[in-house]
Amino acid sequence: VLLGGRISLLIGLLSVFLSCLIGTLLGLFSGYYGGWPDKIISWFINVFWSFPAVLLAMVFTLTLGKSLTSLVIAISFGIWVDTARVIRGETFKYKNTLFVEAAGALGFKDMRIIFLHILPNCIGSLIVVSISNFASAILIEAGLSFLGQGIQPPTPSWGGMIYENKQYLFTEHYSVVLIPALMLTTVVLCFTIMGNTLRDYYDAKAH
Repeated sequence: VLLGGRISLLIGLLSVFLSCLIGTLLGLFSGYYGGWPDKIISWFINVFWSFPAVLLAMVFTLTLGKSLTSLVIAISFGIWVDTARVIRGETFKYKNTLFVEAAGALGFKDMRIIFLHILPNCIGSLIVVSISNFASAILIEAGLSFLGQGIQPPTPSWGGMIYENKQYLFTEHYSVVLIPALMLTTVVLCFTIMGNTLRDYYDAKAH
């Protein structure tokens, strides 16, 4: 169970990091420049948003294989839209503020304004959506493993353990399924509560 947790948490962490990198960059450029860049990026966001994250991840794993790297990429492309939508909205909110207009009047380059003036103000929202995505990434990994598209044996993961031992669920050895399922549920619940708490905190701080 501990070894499986290590793999599940590692996949969740790497997937969130990659999805945050993609979503933050696209969200910043879309919100700051507007116009045709915003239309193109928004189109991609809507396309990816229209598909279930598990289905997208399954398509990527079938295409790229079932290694750790391909699984991280697959999950990242299933959850990056959440980050992009949030950062895009935050960028729209901040780009017309006085401190951003003052930075532009001083002749600062767009990249400096985006990364040194707008992005730091989006960190709170980024943390909240990252924590929520972390819980989603772990669930997606477990779902892929349960469907046989995740990390392959002998490397353990919680989803893989549930998949490999599902036939024991209604026998006296049900604990081999119940324990990893409870660990998975507990971790996802903890990160969901943490994300909701931070969201409420930053919402109250903003008002």
